Amino acid sequence: MNASRMLSRLLALGLLVAVLAAGWSLVAEPVIRRFAEQRESIADARLLLARLERLGAARASLEQQRDELRQRLGALGGYLPGDSETLVAADLQSRIRARFEQQGATLRSLQIMPARSEGEFGQAVTVRAQIGVELPALQAIFYAIETETPYLFIDNLDIRRRAGRRRVEEEAGTGILEVRFDVFGYMRAAS
Repeated sequence: MNASRMLSRLLALGLLVAVLAAGWSLVAEPVIRRFAEQRESIADARLLLARLERLGAARASLEQQRDELRQRLGALGGYLPGDSETLVAADLQSRIRARFEQQGATLRSLQIMPARSEGEFGQAVTVRAQIGVELPALQAIFYAIETETPYLFIDNLDIRRRAGRRRVEEEAGTGILEVRFDVFGYMRAAS
């Protein structure tokens, strides 16, 4: 009977250990794991909060720097004057026409193109021109356009020799060239 009692106590002890192991794996271990995950998540959130606080503290300084840069950019004379795209384009057209007249170029057409947005840089205002001109005058026109303020740029250049040039003109490097190109400048973006 002693052996049977011992066996029953061992069985009871084994059952108790099984219940405790099941309780540990079903209840205690998941709760402890969840607490550890929560601690880790809180630590990550604290690091993120500290980083955001540093960025927030720097924001005022960065905004002030941005405003100063905008003011300095506004003081530069590289933009076309005016607030209306239509008026700025008309002024640009007049400037280009004056350059052609100064050099004796024959104006074939001068067309205002739709303005395009260049983000914070501004609006690109473009005039498309077609002229008949000799090479030295063309060089002078391009030089005048690209060296004046406000800044102007030449794009989409197409130069063709006029049909029916005489051999003498060809050898001398003179004669009329048919030239098509765009001239554009920037007006300030609306703030």
